[in-house]
Amino acid sequence: MPTNLITLYSSEGQSSQALAGPQERIEPVVDIVAVHGLQEDLVSAWTDPKANVLWLRDLLPQDAKNIRVLTFGYNGSPESFFGNGGVDPLYPTAETLIATLHANRSQAQCLRRPIIFVCHGLGGLLVKQALLYSHDQMGKRTSFYRDIYTCTSAILFFGTPHGEIDKTVWLPPKRLSKSSDTMQYGPIDALSNTNRAFRSHQNVFNILFLWEEIVTHVKESSAAPPLDAQRSGIPADHMNMTKFTSRSSPGYCTVVAPLLGFIQNAPSEVAHKEQDQGVDDTSFFSQKDVCSIFDPPLDVLQQTFAFVGREQERKQLEDAMFASHANLQPTEPKIFVIHGMGGCGKTELCSRFATSHRDRFQAVFTIKASSQDQIQTTYAEIGSKGGLEATEKAAHHILSHLSRPFLLIIDNADDPGLAIGKLFPRNKNAHILITTRNLELLSVAKAGSLELKGLKEDEALRLLLSRADIPYPVEDPARTLAAKICETLGFLPLALVVAGTYIKSRQFGSRLQDYLDSYDSCRRSYKPSHIKMDSANMAKTTNMKTVYPTFDLSLAYLEAQNSIACQDALEILSIVGFYHFERIGVHIFTTAVKNRSISLTRQRIPSMSAKLLAPFLARLQPPVLLPTFLKTRSAVLERCRAEDALAELASLSLIRWDGRSDGAAPTFSLHPLVHAWAQDRLGEQQHVYAHIAFNILAEAIVLPSDNPGKDDIDVKQDRENFHRSLLPHLDACLSTCRIKIGPYKTYLSRVCLSLTPFLSPTSLSILMQQSLAAAKSGYVYAECGKFQKSVHYLTMVKDLLHELLGPRHKSTMSIMLGLAKVYWGLGRLEEAIDLQTLVVKSRKQVLGENHIDTLLAMDELGRSRWLNGQYKEALELSNISMKQMRLMLGLKDDRTLAAMDNYGVALASWHRFSESAAIHKEVLNMRKANLGPKNLDTLISKNNLAMSLLELKRFDEAQTLMSEVFEERKRQLGKEHPWTLWALCWLAKIKVKIGKLDEAEELLLGGIEAGVRSLDENHLGVLMGSGELARVYSRQGRLHAAFDLLSDTVDRLEGSRGIEHPDCFYSLWKLAVLHHRLGRVRDASDTCKVALERARKRLTDAHPLVDMIAADLKGFQKSLRPPSEWEKEDRSDVSPCTQPGMLDRKRSFRPRTQLTW
Repeated sequence: MPTNLITLYSSEGQSSQALAGPQERIEPVVDIVAVHGLQEDLVSAWTDPKANVLWLRDLLPQDAKNIRVLTFGYNGSPESFFGNGGVDPLYPTAETLIATLHANRSQAQCLRRPIIFVCHGLGGLLVKQALLYSHDQMGKRTSFYRDIYTCTSAILFFGTPHGEIDKTVWLPPKRLSKSSDTMQYGPIDALSNTNRAFRSHQNVFNILFLWEEIVTHVKESSAAPPLDAQRSGIPADHMNMTKFTSRSSPGYCTVVAPLLGFIQNAPSEVAHKEQDQGVDDTSFFSQKDVCSIFDPPLDVLQQTFAFVGREQERKQLEDAMFASHANLQPTEPKIFVIHGMGGCGKTELCSRFATSHRDRFQAVFTIKASSQDQIQTTYAEIGSKGGLEATEKAAHHILSHLSRPFLLIIDNADDPGLAIGKLFPRNKNAHILITTRNLELLSVAKAGSLELKGLKEDEALRLLLSRADIPYPVEDPARTLAAKICETLGFLPLALVVAGTYIKSRQFGSRLQDYLDSYDSCRRSYKPSHIKMDSANMAKTTNMKTVYPTFDLSLAYLEAQNSIACQDALEILSIVGFYHFERIGVHIFTTAVKNRSISLTRQRIPSMSAKLLAPFLARLQPPVLLPTFLKTRSAVLERCRAEDALAELASLSLIRWDGRSDGAAPTFSLHPLVHAWAQDRLGEQQHVYAHIAFNILAEAIVLPSDNPGKDDIDVKQDRENFHRSLLPHLDACLSTCRIKIGPYKTYLSRVCLSLTPFLSPTSLSILMQQSLAAAKSGYVYAECGKFQKSVHYLTMVKDLLHELLGPRHKSTMSIMLGLAKVYWGLGRLEEAIDLQTLVVKSRKQVLGENHIDTLLAMDELGRSRWLNGQYKEALELSNISMKQMRLMLGLKDDRTLAAMDNYGVALASWHRFSESAAIHKEVLNMRKANLGPKNLDTLISKNNLAMSLLELKRFDEAQTLMSEVFEERKRQLGKEHPWTLWALCWLAKIKVKIGKLDEAEELLLGGIEAGVRSLDENHLGVLMGSGELARVYSRQGRLHAAFDLLSDTVDRLEGSRGIEHPDCFYSLWKLAVLHHRLGRVRDASDTCKVALERARKRLTDAHPLVDMIAADLKGFQKSLRPPSEWEKEDRSDVSPCTQPGMLDRKRSFRPRTQLTW
């Protein structure tokens, strides 16, 4: 019988056979899904043959009208369950059940509707397997199948065996003899494993156990185990316990009472379950902690002036966001779009709305959408504020799982190429406000839209006069003049604010009239050709001609002042026009001043000859373009100058303080129109100030030394945060003044470069300045995880230094090592190893084999070779570098301890676990004494020691150490930091070894989700976690789930690591074991053979892992031959594993019936 799913009844009026009389159309509150047992079909299982009554269709809807009843059919013959050798009889049908049910519910648009399963006999095991399969779906393409598990509220088991399965009960004697299973793993094992695996899930559901009082198939003890669930007997035998003739039938009354209770409670049960599931899914972030997040675009609470006007618009916005919308799907967020030209107050309105209704939202978030980098940065910040890693995936996870209404503001979404839909969380609790000048976004405004224009005249008057510090109301003629100013400025709030601030600063009597005169003069002299038109084309030239002269008047005011602060303000205004217009840190300028002062102070006292040559050399070197306040040595004085200059700009409303109160460095922003004007007004000087802007960033960045000291974790975090704050401004500068070095691929280009020091020393100086700028850019990008950009700039520097100074120069080798680390971060290990090998070779030739720099490079190369699976080379390099560093530096030097730790890891890769544990223990004790027990390097040693102890079967010690590592990394680095997730994976591995499978599964499921969010689904840590989760499933008896997960993991490992990497053929070997446990011996043999070939090629026969794989392959091949040949083969066995001296390395092969691989 082919699989099929049909609707028996629906309160919406769609069923296989309509009930007598008119049907009222009611939205169903629950789907009841019936699954029959053996020797039945989807209808006969539930139909009384004499009365022809199908109780699920003919009786139940009379007691529960708001339901939909479906029945699933499949091949229920005994042979399908017990006659397929080693094939699992449940799994393929369970997959079909989930896929078919999901498709049906999707078509009916009821994916969130609660489900109650009604199952008979072994159909109950099919439902269990289906729910296990649904629960295990975590991949991108199948994760939606988990909805079936989440939406299942209750299960009714009619005569389902929950203990051991006796196939003699289900098969006639003739068929029983034919079904004898000669495989190590057969159908009975699969059915028993399903029961065993489901035990950890059964408390999730409401369950009714029903047993047959006339026992023919399943005893009460098996059909109704003593659990916290409802239980009852049915006065019938197994085949008739699911058939009722009327509503008064004893069996029907026994079933329908608890079923009606399940139906009534199902919606709330599933709602709570979804919320609990959200808590499970969000175990890495706290719903309660998120409530403290209030991050509107503008911090209006910090502003001293009152919000003026927009009462009607505010009312329209409130009505739209807080009203119910019939056109929205239940899972859709409310999206409202506010559009209008620049300067009309869109961002201000959103911020005021957020502040006024803060108590109505669980949290308020803002995504700055002015550029793709800003989107990534501000979206990722949501992740870190929610207690996860600062990644977009983490942020999306938080926004998708918040359980109460929250506000998300997407500000300045003007780019027509913006894929804004990707920013919308799939959460009905989301209220989304979008500000834009792009009218195409009106298509996503499900909750409505609003166009902001100029203020009303009375509102504009109040805003202008309040900023001008003129009491309101005002009498004529001042009112008439003010009204004329408002009309001249188009009633635009931004222009009114700047104008009012300017008027306030003037000290003449007729301030309003003088402003009008000055504005008219400035406007007549304004040149439209200077106006910058952006890609969104939201503003007309005439509108810009209205606003720009307003800014020009403020600029003229600064130019007229003789103070140093005002002159510096003019320079800074020109500079920040080339940064991104939001979140410009004051510490950019103060750090640049400090660093330049330090660099000037550290310059060595020149020799007499250097003094004589200095004037000549100075004429050859081009001047560095810097602002005035960076050209002197007085760090304190000049830092104050930068702060004073910014204060002048803020006083004229040309910049806006962001007002952050979270302890971070103060930042300021420019309105996009002010930002555009700041560039446009420069005309031909734009290129000059773009370079000045970039040079300030370069001064603020300090490259690390070759041997940096061990910075405290807080110092490292502060530096990374500072560099991360520079990213949008670095991107903006580099888009205007690109760094161009090389390439030097042709012979002529290399010759010209080699002659540059002699023929054009000035050009050489420029090249070196560009080289330094590229190195600093690459360093910042690398530290912030932007590895692709980092490679671009560091490669420029490497190629230049390689050609100019040679491969053996100190600077060339340093940049090569830095580039190798970036390659390492990108997973391009082969390229990293090539560079590190060149450096080791060069340092041996220049410095000698025992020089500390040579040894450090060898140690790094050893680590890379170990990670790349080149265990033999890694062990050799680590051994040499470690021994020499112990002699030269001593045991107290942390570089020696790091090398010893790396050597211990290399020993463990050769299964020399006792030696490895001894090394790690020595390092751990030294680091505890030198650095303290909670230092991150100390935790690395503790982690390594724990893993060696695990392999030595010292489980309790291993678990204690790894738990400490996990908790401390979680405290210091965060719950989703890669190092924390690695510790989580290893801790789960230990729990698997000691049999705590449920705890290990819970850890791994959360850790893999977090890893995908913070890293990538193909990251090595995620793949190792997936492999370990497959081990858990295998030991739980969920062999198909284990096989599917491990197969996917192998594919990903081969794609990311290469087919010859040890991680790949190790996983392939374990996949062969699963093939064998599933009865697919031929597949097991073939897969294991491939794993052995790859292992021998990469590790050679000397590695212990090769012997282990070979032993299993021999066992698999033995299983393919008749038993009569086994004894003969054993007598003639002359394999290397049986030769004298090799017995201790022999791994005996046992039939794969155990629950481990």
